[in-house]
Amino acid sequence: MPKRICALLLTVIFLVAACRPPEKSSAPKLRPFEFLIDWQAEPTYLGIYYAKELGQFEKLGLNVSIVQSWGANQAVTAVAAGRYKISTASGGATVLGYNSGAENSFPCCPLSKIPTVIYGLLSTGVARPKDLEGKRIGIYPGSITKTNSMRL
Repeated sequence: MPKRICALLLTVIFLVAACRPPEKSSAPKLRPFEFLIDWQAEPTYLGIYYAKELGQFEKLGLNVSIVQSWGANQAVTAVAAGRYKISTASGGATVLGYNSGAENSFPCCPLSKIPTVIYGLLSTGVARPKDLEGKRIGIYPGSITKTNSMRL
């Protein structure tokens, strides 16, 4: 995981933590904090899990629980509804949410490229992106794509 991505994630988390000062006490008290990711645990979110493992959230006074969801649209909706303070989400889902009235902000983009994978049976004869022309591919339910499938 590049240091730049980790630094961006930590900056976002610091900004959220700075919104409310920690309680004053003689012993450091960690504030519970739920960090919503827009999908199930996978390498895309390694920086968040790694920061937790290294104790970076605790240094900010946060006891972070990483919560998994089922897509960027659901994550944007959950933040807009106030159920979570922060989430990962695709740029497309964030824009769609904003255009639908969600008052979410989009403070950073930790990935320069979207990690999307298209896979299928070897018998289809698809070996490179050009081979997808004219083929039909399925899109998971809840995707920012409006239909259940698309033609390339």
